[in-house]
Amino acid sequence: MSFLKGTALNYFKPYLANDSANEPAWLNNYDLFIKELLINFGPYNMMADAEVELEQLIMKDNHKATKFFVDFYQLALLLQYNDKALYRRAYLALPKRIKDEMVHFDKPRSLDRLWDLIQKINQCYWERKGKLSQEISLAPKEDPKNDRSNKSSTNPCQNQAGPSNSHPNQNPNSNLK
Repeated sequence: MSFLKGTALNYFKPYLANDSANEPAWLNNYDLFIKELLINFGPYNMMADAEVELEQLIMKDNHKATKFFVDFYQLALLLQYNDKALYRRAYLALPKRIKDEMVHFDKPRSLDRLWDLIQKINQCYWERKGKLSQEISLAPKEDPKNDRSNKSSTNPCQNQAGPSNSHPNQNPNSNLK
């Protein structure tokens, strides 16, 4: 009982103070206690609640894909949605950074393949973000006015070689003065 708070605690308190002759059966039976707890404080319609939560679930830009899909599948298991409906719902919940990267790959044909692709893109993103953070912390501080270097791409899943520093029609030595 010590883990109960608020309304739930107030509901059960009177039963704890009464004499043992009139105590309810759930007071000494854990399964009956859980049933009583769910009847009074559990969701009225678990499927409807899961449907609303799934509609509201989004993967924010700073979220990791694994957490998103754990939450997603927990809710999906409560619903009778087919793979196509779940695929659409998962896609709509993705952040722009992942949707933008998906154009570089063949379209996944199932929810499992979508998950695999999202995991791959997300992993590349977080690896690159970590490397950029490390590069920034190790880089010497320079005057931004004198910085004419070409910034590397922050696109995590494309070739990291990046563009060359000179224009194709420009003499590579023309930057020297």
